[in-house]
Amino acid sequence: MNKAKLILALILLLAAAGAAMATKARSFIGFIANGPFYYTVYVPFDCPEDGWGCVYTSSNGLTYQVYTLSGIRFFPVKP
Repeated sequence: MNKAKLILALILLLAAAGAAMATKARSFIGFIANGPFYYTVYVPFDCPEDGWGCVYTSSNGLTYQVYTLSGIRFFPVKP
């Protein structure tokens, strides 16, 4: 009986750890559309949406400040 309780507790502990990892905020790579061109940008986890006035740095070293009404659309692509 004690062995069964220990195994059950271990399974519950591993499930809780897996859920915490799955819901953790992560940084991701997104795209900015500027006319017909798309630029990849690194998006930090603490600023994941457009319209927040956050600064994103693209892979070619350019920096964009993204706003909803700026005319530059931001398309996040999360892993």
